[in-house]
Amino acid sequence: MTEQENIAFFAGFCILILLSVSIAACTSSNIDTNNSVVTPNSPAIADNQQSLGPVSLTINSADRLSKLNNLSPLAGDNIFLVLNITLKNIDNQKGFVFGNKSVALLDLKRGEFVPTSLNENPSIQRNLPNPIILPTRIEQHDTITGQVVFTITDSTEYQLNLTDDYNDVLSSQLINFENLTLPRRPVSITINSARKMARVNEDGLHTRDGTIFVVLNITVKNNDVQEGFDFGSTSTTLLNIENSKFANRSSNFLEKMDRALENPLVIPTKIAPNEAISGHIIFRIYDSTRYRLNLVDSNQKVLTSLPVIFDNLTTTDHPVSVTIHSVEKKYTLVSTRSAPGEVIVIINLTVKNNDLPDGFYFYQGSTTLRDLVSGRNLGISFNEKKDYGQQGVENAFILPRKIKQNDAITGKLVFATTNSNMYLLNLVDYDDTIILSRTINAE
Repeated sequence: MTEQENIAFFAGFCILILLSVSIAACTSSNIDTNNSVVTPNSPAIADNQQSLGPVSLTINSADRLSKLNNLSPLAGDNIFLVLNITLKNIDNQKGFVFGNKSVALLDLKRGEFVPTSLNENPSIQRNLPNPIILPTRIEQHDTITGQVVFTITDSTEYQLNLTDDYNDVLSSQLINFENLTLPRRPVSITINSARKMARVNEDGLHTRDGTIFVVLNITVKNNDVQEGFDFGSTSTTLLNIENSKFANRSSNFLEKMDRALENPLVIPTKIAPNEAISGHIIFRIYDSTRYRLNLVDSNQKVLTSLPVIFDNLTTTDHPVSVTIHSVEKKYTLVSTRSAPGEVIVIINLTVKNNDLPDGFYFYQGSTTLRDLVSGRNLGISFNEKKDYGQQGVENAFILPRKIKQNDAITGKLVFATTNSNMYLLNLVDYDDTIILSRTINAE
């Protein structure tokens, strides 16, 4: 074979290899109209837009309800999420069976997952104007529209997945209540100012269960309720975003609360169309840096929500304050081991006497710990026991001792308790009054 024939043969062989690779690439990937690769089981997610897949999913509306007529969620801190959806069978020739496990809901902020809807429950069906009755078959090219319901912790961002019998995701939609484009709200609310306080009035030094008071100056306007909007104590609710604790009404209906406010909203009252009212509302709730204020109607439908953000947990009106520096968990201290199923929790903190002229008597009963996951109250610290607090932990509080007014001490508290990822530390007065609470994340 001549040199020219060798070159021609080699060139032809290279071209054949390139053609084979190109054909293989085209057959192993799906290319969409925008020239981007669409990976199987990774459907596109778009806000309230039809998503790709053999069966499409469109969310027409989303409502958060604290009650569904007379029905309440299973847990007190949960809500009903009612979604009006449209499903279309685009490319499933055998028909798509939409059942109870065909939709799953994910709270994107907390990672909470609800694998099934409540649509098979007859009482749920009776309380919805247009529920999707399950199971139902959607033939190819057919469409159904109706409501699906979930019970889940109140949040602002969810993801709804449509799955097949093999749990493969066919379509997915994002539900973001902070960014949803909504028509003009029938009733709107504005927060003019926000503050936290421990004293409600001169009759009481502090709250008696570790809670504080959040005082909001708000304006509520009736934009489009022609018969008037009935504004009462349950028209506003406050959610502690950090620990999901919930105040299901304001405390303005209590006369002693109103006395602590400069301009309290008079409740109940009816707001006429195009009119607005302004004033203070007060909530009793655990201390936090982040809350969400909800405005709800008489059917417990959330009309709108607003964030309430504070810079820190400092609430100076507390007679005694606590600053938590670190949390540590161990199973052994020197020669002491925790009991089966328990762990030793070591909390490094500073305790300051702000407003007790006679001093704060700090002993092992001055602090209690509560497991927020199991709800178990774990009792007092072990700092008066030498083998735990005084010898087993460096810089542990030596108790009992008295903290003078305006003085502060720093050290470590020791608890033997259940293993959890979230606790509630309570600071307790000599008469068993809880004067301060702090949520502790112990991942």
